[in-house]
Amino acid sequence: MSEARTKRKLFIFDLDDTLIWSAYTYGLALIRFYEYLTKLWGNRIPALGSIATFNEDIDAELGKKINPDTGQFYGFSMERFPTSLVKTYQHLCGMGFGTFDEKVTQQIYRIGLSTFAPKYYKELVESAEEVLNFIRDKEIGRAHV
Repeated sequence: MSEARTKRKLFIFDLDDTLIWSAYTYGLALIRFYEYLTKLWGNRIPALGSIATFNEDIDAELGKKINPDTGQFYGFSMERFPTSLVKTYQHLCGMGFGTFDEKVTQQIYRIGLSTFAPKYYKELVESAEEVLNFIRDKEIGRAHV
């Protein structure tokens, strides 16, 4: 007896500024990270733009690596951004701006996670709902004009 198989389509969306506005939440976390480092290190700190550049480079590289905790690529996972902030902190310590402290990394990771707080994700990008409805209607065979 053969089983009838139903073909299903899988859609994966990158929400960041595609369906919901989120770039600013990353910016807010980066500013909180900078303020936190300023509290730790005082005025002996690189400019925010430099820290942002370090973080962008580290984050992009991290996206290609495997998370040792999960065995999966960081890719677009929630762990990537907070981990990139921690690695930026490690990088800055390595440059002589501060002394590495494991307790500090826990706070920095929490700062990175704040990017994903539901309170920030209430506003859809203009026409996002239209696009999602179009895809849904097409999938279930409704005509969409």
